[in-house]
Amino acid sequence: MKTMMKWGAVLGGFGLAFVCACLAAYLDDLWTTRFNDQSGGMVAGGEMILFIGVFAFGSVFPVGLALYFLRSHEKFWNGFSIFVLGFAFTGPIAEIYLILVRIFTSSTPSLWAFFSFFALLRVWGTLILGFGDVLFAFITPFPQPRKRLSIAALTEAALFLYFAVHFLIWHNSA
Repeated sequence: MKTMMKWGAVLGGFGLAFVCACLAAYLDDLWTTRFNDQSGGMVAGGEMILFIGVFAFGSVFPVGLALYFLRSHEKFWNGFSIFVLGFAFTGPIAEIYLILVRIFTSSTPSLWAFFSFFALLRVWGTLILGFGDVLFAFITPFPQPRKRLSIAALTEAALFLYFAVHFLIWHNSA
């Protein structure tokens, strides 16, 4: 298969996922217009979540196809694994930031709270990111990127375990 056809299939898959997500949101909009007592903001938020979920699910196939096509490109896997390893190390930094915010700030909103939101998003994503790292480590045929992806997966797993234990202790003590 020629290169243009390969990437056309990948882009076509993303286009199909986008169309399916738009259709799901449109059908949901038709369904929810029957209920006039609902808050418009809540309906729009639900449609956004539905769109993102359908698009993410529909994008699994094109991403897998792209990774299959890139399987033999060592430069891609080296660059990708370095990026993933660097991103994995942002997790402990985000957790340390959250600890410092709890220690040094009061309950009033501030710029600290704004960045805490993004730190929480990063920490809560450790389970999904770790699973992806393991999956990518199995896909790559090259040993050096596989080692980096495995280290990234272990970093995510350790952060997830720390956060889960910390979260359970923190909520049980309240």
